[in-house]
Amino acid sequence: MNCPVCHGTGISPASSHPYAMREGLVLNCGACHGTGVYIRSSDEDDDDDLGRDADLSSGAVEAADAFRRHAPDFGGIFDRLPTFHKPPELLTDVELMLELSRIDRRASEALLGMVGGASADTVESLDGIIEDLKRLGRDDQRDVKKRLADTTKMLARALADNGELIRAEHAYTKAGWFYEDLDLASEIADCADRRSEVRFAQDRDVDARLAYLGRKLDRVTDPLDVAETHVDIAELHGAGGDEYEATAHFRAAERVVAPLADQATGAAMADALMSSMMALMSGETTPSGQTPVVEANRIRALLRQVYGGLARVLPEPEASRYRRKGDDLDGSIAQGSQDNIDFSRRMSESLGDIFDQLNRRQHGDQ
Repeated sequence: MNCPVCHGTGISPASSHPYAMREGLVLNCGACHGTGVYIRSSDEDDDDDLGRDADLSSGAVEAADAFRRHAPDFGGIFDRLPTFHKPPELLTDVELMLELSRIDRRASEALLGMVGGASADTVESLDGIIEDLKRLGRDDQRDVKKRLADTTKMLARALADNGELIRAEHAYTKAGWFYEDLDLASEIADCADRRSEVRFAQDRDVDARLAYLGRKLDRVTDPLDVAETHVDIAELHGAGGDEYEATAHFRAAERVVAPLADQATGAAMADALMSSMMALMSGETTPSGQTPVVEANRIRALLRQVYGGLARVLPEPEASRYRRKGDDLDGSIAQGSQDNIDFSRRMSESLGDIFDQLNRRQHGDQ
């Protein structure tokens, strides 16, 4: 006979709950285990001692109880995915997916908690996520290992924010190992960079830091990465009183980033913002930190660092010239400035074009 709970569909009624529908979750019926067919067990009592609806099977009651235990506010929005209390090796593919979804949500909440600096609670939460991922025993699966790598890297950042520099360095090392297994070269390099920063914060070994940045300069190829590395080297030399080397590296950074200044004007920033927004709306994904608006902001930040640095290390009148360049850049976002006007005008034009396209689509180009 058809399952009296799912009426032969094999899908749990809980799948129609607002949370499940919003998240696109399809849960197997707890009564028939997704088969759509109900077979009464021989040891099932004919009487319903609990006074529940006789149409509900014991499996359905068990499933409902599980949902109530893990979501006390079941009458409202279901804000927690079910946790499966069984050995990890017995989890089905669907159950594993739900466990990973639950872990992903916790990681997202932890990431939000790191805005403005991580707290001790964030560190504890990330530690718990890593332990749960290890407990699944699926370290050989790429999607699980990627989550382990990303969460370990987040933990390293949180530890650094909390001043636990030794643990942070070790966490960046572990994250780098995970990324090596996944053959993700950019993430491996980023972990190495951040580990070097943490090491420098501990021992303030300027020579070691300069040696590392020199090797990095030989390795990186992206123009903005090259410019940022030159700026880092220049800042260290400037702090040590070596204005000659500081000037040389600030100049090198300027040669790289100055030709890109047109990409950081008000109009260009508006175009970059619209491009990033449209990509997100269409579901396109890009590697972290590579959206057009992020790139434009990196250029603007680098220009500010270069102009400020050269204003500090150069003699007059060149110092004043770069100081004015920096002031112009900072003032370009002020209300009433030309950059601000260009940004506003370009955004208005772009939004108007989008609304026109939507209107034509809605009315069938009539």
